[in-house]
Amino acid sequence: MDIVILTEYFPTINEDVRGGVELRTHFIAKYLSKYFDLKVISSNEVGKPVREDFGSFSVERVGPKRSYTQFGEKLSRLRFVRSAFKQVLKYNPLIVQGENFITYLPAFKAAKKLSARSIATYHDVWLGNWIKNAGFLSFYMELVEKYIITRPWHLIIAVSNYTLENLKLHGCKAKRFLVSYNGIDPSRFPRSIVKFQKPTLIYVGRLVTYKHVDDLLRAFKMVVQEFKDARLL
Repeated sequence: MDIVILTEYFPTINEDVRGGVELRTHFIAKYLSKYFDLKVISSNEVGKPVREDFGSFSVERVGPKRSYTQFGEKLSRLRFVRSAFKQVLKYNPLIVQGENFITYLPAFKAAKKLSARSIATYHDVWLGNWIKNAGFLSFYMELVEKYIITRPWHLIIAVSNYTLENLKLHGCKAKRFLVSYNGIDPSRFPRSIVKFQKPTLIYVGRLVTYKHVDDLLRAFKMVVQEFKDARLL
């Protein structure tokens, strides 16, 4: 096995993507599997098969059966972390890659145990903002994230220069860094561009608390005081 990718959730094809991490992981796995022997390990989500074939690669869903959630279910998530770690060891890959926060530790620990290369794709740094983003009970995650980013990863892939600078600001100890922005599939979008006739602001993302869409609404209230015909989509 060349590469094992760990991700908390993995969509069946494209129809049930609920987050950017899932979509990025799907396309990364699809692309890399053209050139490498690759396996994806994900959590055992309700309504998904334990094993799923995607042609050039397959997904194994481990740990207890559970529903899709961003927060909560601490015990079942910890059990997934343990199961994912054990599953990686069965394949003895050359590279272990963690794609989201909950998979960073099992990816790093498994790679270290197997003397494999450890890679983390880092989407955002929450140090200093865990309580604001996830509530008071998440205060201990500050310590967890500090521990994660100070491990000697072989490579950390940041999805933006902003994320990279935040990692370095908080003492990230990775041996190498790479900035790789989230991309798009051009075939799914028209190439012609039509300019809006009215001033328009667009938010693209999920309606979850830590995205702070409420701040956008408050800001837009000030915008329309000056630009009466402005729109927010």
